[in-house]
Amino acid sequence: MRSGVGRVPLLGEKVPFFALALGGSVLAWWIQQSRQNLGRLDEFPPSLRVSNALIAYGRYLGKTFWPTDLAVFYPYPRGWPLASNADRRGLLVVVTLAAIWLIRRRPYLAVGWFWFLGMLMPVIGLVQVGRTPWRTAIPICR
Repeated sequence: MRSGVGRVPLLGEKVPFFALALGGSVLAWWIQQSRQNLGRLDEFPPSLRVSNALIAYGRYLGKTFWPTDLAVFYPYPRGWPLASNADRRGLLVVVTLAAIWLIRRRPYLAVGWFWFLGMLMPVIGLVQVGRTPWRTAIPICR
């Protein structure tokens, strides 16, 4: 952290960007809702969406380092094996805790990890847009 500058001013200068991102998200959601283009909760319940998002994060992380079986669209599964789900959740928790634990000594790890998590939010499948149950792929590296 820069000397003489507190955390509050550093966080405060980012508020307009968070407000802009929130406004854009609300606007996109409102447009999709008005066109009746959002997936229904009875088709894709929140528990399935969260489970799928956690597994998708783990799969995207794996594909970042070992890019095999890539596709433009990944079908939305109706369920995952419990072991697969537990492995991915554990991986996310361990990497997140490691990034937080190392934030003072290696802040770039936390920035990179939370950037990775945030970058995938639009395509991770928590909000179902459209009638087709697909997630889109985002190329991580070339």
